[in-house]
Amino acid sequence: MKFTQDIIIVGAGPAGISTAVFLAKKGYKVLLLEREKFARDKICGDGIGPASIKYLKEIGVYDEIKKENFQVINSTLLTSPSTNKIEIKIPNIIGMVIPRKKLDYILARHSVESGAELIEKFEVKEPIIENNKVVGIKGIYKGKEKTIKSKIVVAADGTHSIIAKKIADKNRKYESKYSAIAVRTYFENVNGLKDCLEIHYKKNILPGYGWIFPVNKTSANIGVTIHYQYYKKQNRNITQLFYDFINNNKYAKAKLKNAKMIQPIQGWPLSYDPHPSKKYYKEIIFVGDAASLVDPLSEEGISNALLSGKLASNAIDSALKTNNFSHLKDYQKQWDKLMKPSLNASVLLQHLMSYPCIIEHIIKKASKDEKLAQTLAGCIVGIFPKTKMLSLDTIKRLIF
Repeated sequence: MKFTQDIIIVGAGPAGISTAVFLAKKGYKVLLLEREKFARDKICGDGIGPASIKYLKEIGVYDEIKKENFQVINSTLLTSPSTNKIEIKIPNIIGMVIPRKKLDYILARHSVESGAELIEKFEVKEPIIENNKVVGIKGIYKGKEKTIKSKIVVAADGTHSIIAKKIADKNRKYESKYSAIAVRTYFENVNGLKDCLEIHYKKNILPGYGWIFPVNKTSANIGVTIHYQYYKKQNRNITQLFYDFINNNKYAKAKLKNAKMIQPIQGWPLSYDPHPSKKYYKEIIFVGDAASLVDPLSEEGISNALLSGKLASNAIDSALKTNNFSHLKDYQKQWDKLMKPSLNASVLLQHLMSYPCIIEHIIKKASKDEKLAQTLAGCIVGIFPKTKMLSLDTIKRLIF
């Protein structure tokens, strides 16, 4: 069989581009297919934590990002439902806030510079199956049906992955207890912004939260997120919960006193699954949101998306070098080894933080214990695995 590509990657977000860059640099023929035209927007909180920055450096794009003078983050502010607060600065650790419209465009451009081919406005419809093997994709490009053959397909097409729906949903789990919903918009003329990510825990959206992430000195990305199983119990929709946050949380209310909303409120689903659910199927590998890799506690997905691309590229490299596609299972083995314990801990912590009294206690204790504060912030922004919050030392500090 003649393949026109070694790898087709469906979706040019952080997960797809991470996979593409690592593979293109190894010399493979990589085709990235993106449904939209860059620079396209992606609904997101825009927070880029230290873990994401680490992977952006490995991909080789961080120096280019630094030139853009995006908002740098040096601390994290946490507030409890009773509005107790703690601001935590982690020495020598920084994050950034980068609107996804800009971040994804920079990443896409870098993937092409690294040797991948990118086709925009290509709508993938389904994978091609021949002799019980996945051998490429079918889609629509410039109004015409197109067929492209490849040895491996990478599904990087988000929570509602068309590849998963067409071929592999029966092998994967999608449960409401492993999902969330979020909305966000942008405000300008916001008061009192600092180089700080603000996370506000509010009783009616626990274990979700409201956030205020500065885009610059006067503008911010502001939103709320709530886990779906708790959302189903609400008598208000997600937009009403958003307005409740900005109108009734004292920190948000003060910051937005003179602010103006400059974009419509937009929402998106989040999916996470730390349990044994296949992240590969035949000649397909799922990465990023298509693999349900959002962190359950922080609901941040970019760092895991970038890491999944790296791990997928290693498994694909082994499979193509040996012509043994059983190596694709190495991807899930590595993911389970590196991330599964942390994700399982996240699920437990998420459950515990659905109780206001627990959040009140944690923030109160952390305000008096610098090491505990550093651990808490480090777990939230991804410096430490979530298992650190469940360590004996941390538990002792919370109890005594």
